[in-house]
Amino acid sequence: MKLNRGPLMDDLEFRRRLYADPASQSSEIHDAITKDPTKKRFYDELNQFEKKLAQAMQVEVPENLSSKIIFQQSSRQLAEQPNKSQRRIHLALVASLAFAFGVLTSHLMPSLEQRPDLASQALVHHYVDMDHHIHGEHSVSLNEVNYKLAAYGAKLTTELGKIFSVNYCQIDNTRALHIVYETTEGPASLLFIPKQNKEASLRSIKDDRFQVKNAHYKTADVLYVLPAQSNYQQIKKSVDQKLTWEI
Repeated sequence: MKLNRGPLMDDLEFRRRLYADPASQSSEIHDAITKDPTKKRFYDELNQFEKKLAQAMQVEVPENLSSKIIFQQSSRQLAEQPNKSQRRIHLALVASLAFAFGVLTSHLMPSLEQRPDLASQALVHHYVDMDHHIHGEHSVSLNEVNYKLAAYGAKLTTELGKIFSVNYCQIDNTRALHIVYETTEGPASLLFIPKQNKEASLRSIKDDRFQVKNAHYKTADVLYVLPAQSNYQQIKKSVDQKLTWEI
């Protein structure tokens, strides 16, 4: 006699279960990925991400890496300037800034036993992804954004603007969805994370270029990383008008 497993679980429940256990071998998960190619694609992508993350966690980051990168990139650009006296002055400034940045990050980025708060981590993710993605012509489609947002119970009804990238990342050992997009004041980020129990971990911070705010929604919390001069309330209102949430 052929067993009737009942209807397949919906997309939101399927993704929530996989986020809790990406390597799940339950009969429900197996049934879903066997019968639904979209769920199978999500299952494969998530497990591929887990493998890459595990590999990345095994790489030891060299000391002062951030300051070295800043120095190398900036000095290479400035070395192309025609005026030699200006070039020497600029290189000296770059060296000083790289040193200062290294000292600053040594205080902002403590050991794993003293992890920075979520807002600080979000700011770092924004700087990294912004520099990596905003210079290309590629933009992400609304369908692709919503495909990944579904796991957080969210959906965009209209475009935010040009979306440069939509990628998973890790924030305080929590899988987050990081969207980098264009605003009238410059590149911004939305980081969707599972609901947090500790309100204090979602504080607001800012530096000379960006501000980090947070908002609480039905099925997720969102960290906003915006240009410092942006009006957070206006941007949040615009985003809220374009987001729907599942209960």
